[in-house]
Amino acid sequence: MLKTQDIILLCKIISHKNAGKWTQSKLAFSLKKSVSTINGSIHRLIDAKLIYRDPDVRKYYPSTLCLELLKHGVPYIFYDNKNILEL
Repeated sequence: MLKTQDIILLCKIISHKNAGKWTQSKLAFSLKKSVSTINGSIHRLIDAKLIYRDPDVRKYYPSTLCLELLKHGVPYIFYDNKNILEL
């Protein structure tokens, strides 16, 4: 199961200008998280097929599924209580 920090990391990976050229330590520093936390998030994102590893160059890249999650799934994960109708 994905955690909130996984979604944040996914957004960070997608927004990175040089796809695949980031390191776990750089991501950990920029997100103020430990490297082990970033590593766990990366493994959950791989298991969810939201990022993939290119075995030839040992780099990770976002999959096309991640954009679907961000477009359709995130509004249901991070919903706003003000917009919920009361019955």
